[in-house]
Amino acid sequence: MNKLYIKTTIIFIIFLILGLILNFHMYKQHEEELYNSNNKIIANILLKHPELKEEVISIMTTDVDTENVLREYGIDEYSDLSFIKENNSYKQKIIYYNLSYFLIFIITNYIIVIFNNYKLNKEITKINKYMDKVLNGDYSIDIRDYNENKLSLLKNDLYKLVVRLKKQNEKELNDKLYLKDFLSDISHQLKTPLTSMYVINDILEKEEDKLKRKEFLIKNKLQLERIEWLISSLLKMATIESGTTKLLKTNVNIKDLINKSLQPINIRLELKDININIEGNKNITFNLDFNWMREALLNILKNAYEYTPYGGSININYEDNPLYLMIKITDSGIGINKNEIKNIFKRFYKVNKDSDGVGIGLNMASKIIEMHDGKIIVTSKPNLGTTFEIRLYKKVI
Repeated sequence: MNKLYIKTTIIFIIFLILGLILNFHMYKQHEEELYNSNNKIIANILLKHPELKEEVISIMTTDVDTENVLREYGIDEYSDLSFIKENNSYKQKIIYYNLSYFLIFIITNYIIVIFNNYKLNKEITKINKYMDKVLNGDYSIDIRDYNENKLSLLKNDLYKLVVRLKKQNEKELNDKLYLKDFLSDISHQLKTPLTSMYVINDILEKEEDKLKRKEFLIKNKLQLERIEWLISSLLKMATIESGTTKLLKTNVNIKDLINKSLQPINIRLELKDININIEGNKNITFNLDFNWMREALLNILKNAYEYTPYGGSININYEDNPLYLMIKITDSGIGINKNEIKNIFKRFYKVNKDSDGVGIGLNMASKIIEMHDGKIIVTSKPNLGTTFEIRLYKKVI
């Protein structure tokens, strides 16, 4: 309920009670004056006619028909009693008291209305200034208050709306910055293979030796494959980071997932004579998106393959516990310096600058695992290898 209505109602009740008390007091006062007036009349009569004492007392204490007594002297009803001093005094008091009371009531309510309008206009002005600052990009002011009136609710709702607008503006700004960086990164990553292809193309135009031409064509093909893989990976990254990716989770056998993740690099592993060891219960399953998680594991395995020397090994362990599913991938590669571990999940970051990779595989893997409410823990020592421990947490019911 509006506070103004409450105040007005309370004041009306207070004035009503005070009015009743005042009129009751005036009635009691009039009774006292009437008693004193009758007392004077009886005293004067008895002073002149003491013998009428019993009759006068009898008249005052019994019902006697006196309706037409005053009419015999030309006095008709109450309107003609103006000559009686006490009656005139009482009538004047009634008029003055009630007029004063009514005026005080009106003035008091008028002051309350004016004061509330002043407060309302002040708050509306404050809200207008607040909205002007918001429109000019200033979101620092907190307009909330914790009263229970409608204006307070409006201010709180406006604040919530402004917070949403602020977050939306920040998101749009971050998206613009991300798009700018993303396009810059794409340009940079495509520039190297394209430059190489232009050089190879120039050589091919002049080269007459068939064997050398074939060699350069193979190199060109490798560059094209690299560009194709880069574009495919960037499209996947854009899909993930746009927030539009929906996971299609099913109950997946983990050993089957690991084997399928290894398939694209099995030939490379054999050529590099890298030994793969897989340990874990073959019956373990987990609710996840098979294709996206396969992409994440493949990128981590590619990283392990790339930094593991000839004749090295990659160990894959997986196990299930009440809190999470753990997949641990350990290589015997060159390892990572402690101060570089925090950077390896950044887009286009490479530990080995001479590597053929572009540095987006681990970034993509970390985002896919985060989409599955999981995380990656990395431990590494230079020249002793690196371990990627993936934890996919279970929902607590």
